[in-house]
Amino acid sequence: MAEVNNLNSEIKIAVIGGDERQLITANELSDVGFEVAVYGFGSYIFERSNITRCVDLEGAVRNSAAVVLPIPLSKDNRHLYCPLGTEDQQNKLFEDLFTLINPSQLVIGGGIGESFISAADHHGIKLFDCLKRDEVAILNAVPTAEGALEIAFHELPVTLYGSKVHVLGFGRIGKVLAKSSNSLGADVTVHSRNASDMAWTKIFGYHSSDIRQLGSNPRPFEDAAVVFNTVPKIIVTAPVLKKMSKKTLIIDVASLPGGVDKAAAEKEGIKIIHALALPGKTAPVSSGKIISDGIFGILQEKGITP
Repeated sequence: MAEVNNLNSEIKIAVIGGDERQLITANELSDVGFEVAVYGFGSYIFERSNITRCVDLEGAVRNSAAVVLPIPLSKDNRHLYCPLGTEDQQNKLFEDLFTLINPSQLVIGGGIGESFISAADHHGIKLFDCLKRDEVAILNAVPTAEGALEIAFHELPVTLYGSKVHVLGFGRIGKVLAKSSNSLGADVTVHSRNASDMAWTKIFGYHSSDIRQLGSNPRPFEDAAVVFNTVPKIIVTAPVLKKMSKKTLIIDVASLPGGVDKAAAEKEGIKIIHALALPGKTAPVSSGKIISDGIFGILQEKGITP
């Protein structure tokens, strides 16, 4: 496929960098009839005729009705996340991209931190986060939970069947983790905060515990084989860790800073695995299609159709 500097379609969408999920997004956008300009994927060959690999950021962004950012936008708060790109593409600053975007263009990303929102505001850019849409967040909980369970399968010396499993938080991911663990025959305890969640856990056949009592509970996780944390706030503190069995594995799937005091866990000899961005690692095709649906929703709401 030839490389060009820019396209001139009325309905052009730019897809900038990212991992395999963004490859799926580019293909999905192409399949519904958009002209797609991609940057940040190195020499990857796209098979669709209406996907054009651009040699520079400006060529991809120019004349685009919408710009799809990498997910995440950056992993070091400086450079665009382009793991599939050339060295030059991986060294591009996200500020370089923001300076090229016109405030009239629709800009879509995912998991966008406050620092990036502030930087975008400085350039007059409004960012839309597709990962915050319910249809994306709910369905994306499945590859996250499956990825966490896969880690447990590899790390534990026992089966989940017949083992005690504790789940911290009963949001989207917590619900899927509890259900999946229970289906595998685990003895599941869910630690949640509000009365309605505690009632639902009992209806579903799980044990229920008040997450606010972790510190006062003399044995907060009993002799659990694994604890899955989904709460993005430090709730498994040093005093809680002191009361835990050193044989218990902690798998933390919450976004930074996570929910476990890592230094205290290391001091206590308790293994913790902070498993971030699991959908892109364990099921990039499924996750890419889920994200694409969220992007389509935003485009349609803003009146951008092929």
